[in-house]
Amino acid sequence: MAREDGRTVRAREREEWMRELVAEYERGDETQQEFCDRYGMSVSSLQWWKRELKRRVQRPEAVPVEPSSFLAVDVVGEAGRDASDVDCYELALESGAILRIPQSFDAVSLERLLGVLRGC
Repeated sequence: MAREDGRTVRAREREEWMRELVAEYERGDETQQEFCDRYGMSVSSLQWWKRELKRRVQRPEAVPVEPSSFLAVDVVGEAGRDASDVDCYELALESGAILRIPQSFDAVSLERLLGVLRGC
């Protein structure tokens, strides 16, 4: 069964189990070989999980974000300027981020970009 982040329940359970094992190893006074023999695992597996779990702490998993919605807007030219004189279009997102899209951006690419943004 897949989760929102694409990982299975089984993968999450295995990661949690390995977190517990690595923590137990680090609290103890056994050598890696002794610890691994007791749990029936290879030393290289323990070493890989230690590195991997440290990496995951340093770079946490992506946090799911609320889907955004687009609002209709009217493009209004500034006084004395026609909307076609604008170098780029600005798209203000609910997060406060502003996307500046040059007029030269072709329609097909813009449609693809908006499709990606709708999926965020």
